[in-house]
Amino acid sequence: MSFLVYVLFGVLAFLLIKKLSPVKKDPNKYPRSIAVVIGSSFSGIATARVLSDYYEKVIIFERDALDAKSVIPRRGVPQGGHIHVLLIKGLSILKEWFPNLSSELLSHGAKPVDFFGDQVLYFEDQYLGRWHMNGKFMSYACRRPLLEAIGRNELLKTRKNVELKSQCTVCSLVEKDGKITGVEYYSGLDNESVLSQSADLVIDCSGAKSQTPKFLEKLGYQPPRTEQVSSYLQYVTCFFKNLDTKLPNGNSFEIFSVFAKAPSATRSCWVFPTETGDYQVMLGSMNKDYIQPDITSFMGFVKSLPTPLLRNALENATPITEPYEYRYKGSIRQMYMECKLPSRFIVVGDAFSSFTPIWGQGITLAVLEAKEIENLLKLNCSPDLMSQQFYKNVTTLAQGAWDLATQGDLKWPKTEGKKSAIGTLLNNYFTITFKLGANDPFLFEVAASVMHMMKSPLELFRPYVLFSVISYALGFKKMTSPQSPPFASKDI
Repeated sequence: MSFLVYVLFGVLAFLLIKKLSPVKKDPNKYPRSIAVVIGSSFSGIATARVLSDYYEKVIIFERDALDAKSVIPRRGVPQGGHIHVLLIKGLSILKEWFPNLSSELLSHGAKPVDFFGDQVLYFEDQYLGRWHMNGKFMSYACRRPLLEAIGRNELLKTRKNVELKSQCTVCSLVEKDGKITGVEYYSGLDNESVLSQSADLVIDCSGAKSQTPKFLEKLGYQPPRTEQVSSYLQYVTCFFKNLDTKLPNGNSFEIFSVFAKAPSATRSCWVFPTETGDYQVMLGSMNKDYIQPDITSFMGFVKSLPTPLLRNALENATPITEPYEYRYKGSIRQMYMECKLPSRFIVVGDAFSSFTPIWGQGITLAVLEAKEIENLLKLNCSPDLMSQQFYKNVTTLAQGAWDLATQGDLKWPKTEGKKSAIGTLLNNYFTITFKLGANDPFLFEVAASVMHMMKSPLELFRPYVLFSVISYALGFKKMTSPQSPPFASKDI
């Protein structure tokens, strides 16, 4: 008798789970004719690549004038002319989707770099170790427009069901019975003639200036609540040739970074090689510590940094561009996970949450969100439940990235926003782990892997890491670092 009760209970539980689950097993049950992607930045390219495996036709709407091979900064990505970092997790996923990515980057001059082995890193008033970790953090140094163009070209060349509609601006969403069924758009410079495109799924990848909140309000939906942390960041970038990367003992660096120590210091810098053989030098300041974008002010900023390494490297270098700036108010996210939204519509990338660029998470987080869409499509998720399931699945990931960026920014006194006790604690914990890694390769590898989104932040609480941080907090473990740059990288 008890056996029959267990069987009956098991059957009822199975039927209940099946009824509540958004995942369906019939691949032909849902229409997958046309998918629309709004925006052709990294988020749009990655999302379109995912959709091309599941939809007969994928149409990308891009308001800027470009083609597959455009390799210039564009109006829709005002930060595109400054240094961008593609974290290792994002790079590994992109290489799965675009198998020719590495060879194309190399053929266009991108330089292979070991992100930590080839970098001299001055982090909050101390040099960190230079660790080669068996090639685990190998990446490519190039300008963002090249990386974006290679991905876009590869997408359009290998995926014949993907179409790029350049100079087409989406002006509204089309809804029927609580479902998004397409978009309306302007073509070219004609802002009067409204065209329409039907779709079975629409995904907004249009970036931080997304018009989706206005579109939703126009349809009668409550726009999402907005969270913002304003750090008032400025980037000033200049390209140099003949930059001296030699260190005193004859070794050299490929990447050099200075991260300001809050709350007193506001100035940072980054140096990366480019595909043209020159170096891109980017200065960054927080809390409205702005400078004029001219070479005199640029060099004055360099001299104010807490280490002379960049000043020495530029002593005999020649600027080949005028300095140019980008100002960014701060991190902002739209709380779509809290909203009642029309189905068959998802917002991803910077249109969902946009971070202070200093932390380098934006591109990789957009790629991970595209990966989540791929996971849902593989499981034949109902399109009517896809957006709900998407936000549920990415909330933890997005929250971790948000806390790392915003709680770091909130260390500066003039940053505006809401502090999180847990977020502040985790950010400080991460910083201690990273700095202790100056002389401990295991701690450094864990912190670096979390930073590059290769491991969960929970890895920071492994017994040895937790013991090391507590020992430091109690004064039993000292934080030591070299006073001069680490001359050579070490193998682990």
